[in-house]
Parts: sequence; structure tokens; C-alpha cells
Amino acid sequence: MEKAPPVLKPPQADLKLLFLKDYAEADQKRWAEEQRFKKEQLERESELQRHKSEIQRQKAESRIKLKEKESRRQAIDNWMKDGKSMEEIRELLHLVYKS
Repeated sequence: MEKAPPVLKPPQADLKLLFLKDYAEADQKRWAEEQRFKKEQLERESELQRHKSEIQRQKAESRIKLKEKESRRQAIDNWMKDGKSMEEIRELLHLVYKS
């Protein structure tokens, strides 16, 4: 009957190398995950900033339109005070706001 070959245990230095290799791989994975997280966070912040800019642009456009309406109303009121007829006011509005 043959004896099974003896089980050889790796020397202590080899165990340390294996541990360091595993540790380095885990550290590299952790670093890659952190980088991915940072990239996603920057993308979310960028998207949020674009959204905020779009809202500000829309608000500015609304304010401009409102001011134009108020200006038009004020002009009509002034022309009516000057005794202009509605037909004259329409013609003036057409001339002023067509250009």
C-alpha cells in the first residue's frame, strides 16, 4: 500500500504574499468603485445644474413676456387717454410690435 504524498504547507512568506495580493486586489476594486461613484455624482450634479439653468431661463422669458404685456397695456391706456380710436390703437400696435 502506497502512502499519500505529504501535504505541503506553503512557507509563511508565501502566505504573506497571497494576503498582500488579495489585499491589493480588494483595494484596487474599492478604489475603482469610489471613482465610479464620484463620476456618477458629478453627472447627477451636472444634470441638476442644467435643470436649474433651464428653469432660470424659463423664468427670465416669462418675466420678459410679462413686461412686454404690461408695456403694451400701458401704451394702450396712454393712447386711449390721448383720445385715439380703437382702430388707430390697432394700427399703432401693429406698427410698434411688428418690428
